[in-house]
Amino acid sequence: FILFLIGMNLLIGAGLAIWHSGVELKIFKGLSSCGGGNLLDGNAGIALDNLLNAPVVRCDEVSWSFLGLSMANWNGFITLTLAIIAFSSLLKEKS
Repeated sequence: FILFLIGMNLLIGAGLAIWHSGVELKIFKGLSSCGGGNLLDGNAGIALDNLLNAPVVRCDEVSWSFLGLSMANWNGFITLTLAIIAFSSLLKEKS
């Protein structure tokens, strides 16, 4: 059962990575706004300063690539491969 949950989690992660790759390639429509990071520090004034000083990072542009593949591409490839390994291990375990 745990191996099934691991495989499903990896499959969902691969789906999100493939979607993000599609957003970078302008195949899919991305979110209307991008965000991330921990801007809240428990203090409203600090949170506002962090929010106003946060750099703008576009989710539909490649921010990092290696060997011609973006981070989202690598993430999709690796997590899909691990999901296949998890599900094939599950099938071998059942036989």
